[in-house]
Amino acid sequence: LEPLTCPFLTVLHGVFLCRAGTDTGNTLSTLKAFFVQRKAKSVKICSLLDKPERREVNVDIDYVGFTIPDKFVVGYGLDYDQKYRNLPYVGVVEFD
Repeated sequence: LEPLTCPFLTVLHGVFLCRAGTDTGNTLSTLKAFFVQRKAKSVKICSLLDKPERREVNVDIDYVGFTIPDKFVVGYGLDYDQKYRNLPYVGVVEFD
């Protein structure tokens, strides 16, 4: 992988990373390291849904909406096979 270079990333004040759901933590860990390396004054992480049981790397989430078990969920923008994304609630998908 080649490092991302963008002229607007030369001066960073604060970075706020927001995710609908966090499970393994790999993406957030990589993104946080990216911004810390570029000397962001602060990097805060927010996640609507957190699945700590699935965590592969340690990542501190500053703001968590709900901690949920390791289930496949849909709704509020989360989908399964491009379906159920527009549900006005978060629901668990039950596979047979």
